[in-house]
Order: sequence, then structure tokens, then C-alpha cells
Amino acid sequence: MTKVLFVCMGNICRSPTAEGVFRKLLQKHRLEGDFVVKSAGTHGYHVGEPPDSRTQRAAVARGYDLSGIRAAKVTEKDLACYDLVLAMDKINLDNLLRLLPEQRGKMRLFMEFARNYEDDEVPDPFYGLGYGFDVVIDMVEDAALGLLDFLLAERAKHALPHSAHSAATAAAETNGVFGANGLFSGTSEKVAEANGAHPETDGQSLNAHGTALEANGKLPEANGTLGTPATAATVATPSPATRKKKSQAPRQTARNAREKGNRTH
Repeated sequence: MTKVLFVCMGNICRSPTAEGVFRKLLQKHRLEGDFVVKSAGTHGYHVGEPPDSRTQRAAVARGYDLSGIRAAKVTEKDLACYDLVLAMDKINLDNLLRLLPEQRGKMRLFMEFARNYEDDEVPDPFYGLGYGFDVVIDMVEDAALGLLDFLLAERAKHALPHSAHSAATAAAETNGVFGANGLFSGTSEKVAEANGAHPETDGQSLNAHGTALEANGKLPEANGTLGTPATAATVATPSPATRKKKSQAPRQTARNAREKGNRTH
């Protein structure tokens, strides 16, 4: 079972949104039994509180229920326990690195997994206008899809015996899973190519947008077209400049979305 922790500052806006979005994505593909998903904040301002009311309203409008989440402050135990710790911005990533620097290999920016945004950070909507919470959901949904692709590719790459935890993965045992010591098992600096291998589930493969295609030996590239025959090839983590070229589709930024919001709200 792979453990993913989303982290922002107060754990009432961005990270609970990421937790809720990613949980629903896993449920959609019947993968929730294979993952532990949680969110936390680097500061304890709001410990025990539910997500910000504006965050919850924006989430409900998009089909996400965050009402059961309660803010928590990230601990050293969390950083040691979770396989992947994803910060919403660079300040909070730095805070995490200072808290437990020896676990730096599992700490990354969540937006590294985004396919259609240039931004490295999810902007904090707390002091902004209402549409900022919608922008956050847009960005989180995009990065969540990329994250799931990455995790499934990592699973396929390791090709180890696996006791399936869900109906969706029961038929995929031969495709392999994560290393015995967790998600990375010595490969924390590698990611699958945008058109790399994904484990087939019930004769289908998940594409970059979370939908399924009939298994024909090919996988979709990031722009939604069919890619090359599936392999387990991996590459070193690309630089930001390289990463931004993965998708041929037009990419946007949070600033673009905010400017659009100014015209429509």
C-alpha cells in the first residue's frame, strides 16, 4: 500500500482540496484500497478545523466532499511514514526539508506532475477573491491525473509479486508493483515517460486523463493520442524546462486563469 501526503501551510485550502480530488480519482478507478491519502499543514494555525468554507463550496460545486477532513500539522513521523510528500509551494517544501532533511528524497512539489500548467506552485487562495478557489481545483485536478499516471507507471516498473487490494488491480498482479520498501525503493529520482507503461486493469489501460482504452499494446501520450507500444522504460526526473514540453496541448498558468476569472466574475 502506497502512502501519499499533500501539504500546504494551514491545511484548510489547498492540501485538503488535493486530498479530496485524489481520493475521488482513486475511487473512480477502484484503486482506493491500494493507497493511503492524507493532507496536513506545516503550521498549526487551524488544527482540528474543517476546510475553509470557501474551499468547501468550490469543491462541492465540482463534486468533491471535503467535510470530513480536519486540519492537522505535519510531523516528523508523517514524513518518515509516507512514501511521497507533495508540497503545494516552495515555501512549504522548504519547511518540510528543514523538518526532516534526511527524507528529502520523497519530498516534491505537487505541480511537478501537472500536464497543462506551467506553474510550479498552487497559489494560496485564502486572501484572494472567490474564483481563486476554482483555480486551485483546476490545477489540482490536472496534477492529480499526472500523479496517478506516475504512480501506476512506478507500479508497472518494479514488476514484483503483489497481493491486490482492490477489484481494479486484482487482474493486474503480473504487471508488478512498488518495491518492497515502499514507493521508490531506490528509484526516487526517476519517473515514467509521458507515454510509458501503465498496469492494465481488467484488460484496459488508464490514459493520461484518467479514462480507459481497450488494451491494444499502446498507451496514450500526454496529449490524449495513442503512443508507442507499452514498455517499462523510465527516464531521470526531467528539469523544469524539459518537463514543460511533455504535452503538445496549449498549457496555461494560474495567472491566465485569474485573468479569465476577472472577466467572468
